[in-house]
Amino acid sequence: KKTFLCGSKDFMKKSGVDIGEYTDYTLYVAIDGKFIGAMLVQDFLKQGTSGPVHLLRKTGVEKLVMFTSDRKEVAEPAYLDCGADEFYCNLTPFERTEIIKEMKKDENIVCAYIGDLDKGAHAMEEADIGITVVDPNYGEIEYADALLLGDMNTLAEAIETARVAYGKLELHFYSATAVKIILVLLSMFGAINTAVAVLLDACLAGAALISAKNMMKK
Repeated sequence: KKTFLCGSKDFMKKSGVDIGEYTDYTLYVAIDGKFIGAMLVQDFLKQGTSGPVHLLRKTGVEKLVMFTSDRKEVAEPAYLDCGADEFYCNLTPFERTEIIKEMKKDENIVCAYIGDLDKGAHAMEEADIGITVVDPNYGEIEYADALLLGDMNTLAEAIETARVAYGKLELHFYSATAVKIILVLLSMFGAINTAVAVLLDACLAGAALISAKNMMKK
């Protein structure tokens, strides 16, 4: 009867198994206390992950950080493939939240967390913006500030659309305010009829509504 052991490097050390120079693997195998082999288990990125990362950089996102609960040996190859600036591994949900708290000490940044609800609910609450990718039929979405239906490919597009919408909102606000002031002054000095001023104001409001409707289509 033989004793079969399979586990991490630390497990082998605690079991008194000498693994020699094979220190960069994920799983180690020993029989009757004698080391016989090692395996490297690599966590591959989901198909299409690296593309959205590059698109996010084009939108002006300055720093991308990868969070994972996997060990360093598994997480590092995925980190190198995705193109993030740094990564944290072996994380519990609590540790994710603590790292975000530390990042937010810099008041000049806006911190967004993108993840699932199983391990990232508290991190989403702590971040300035919590984003999760969900199935349209998925119901537990109360923790996220923003939802991506489907996959990550829509995130960069959503950021650009939001910027355009914000710019148009500012433009309409200042334009409407300026026009209202001008119309009031012209009406006060008798340059235009009050009814004409009201009509012009209504036309401006209608143009703003049409613009908003076009943005909603996106």
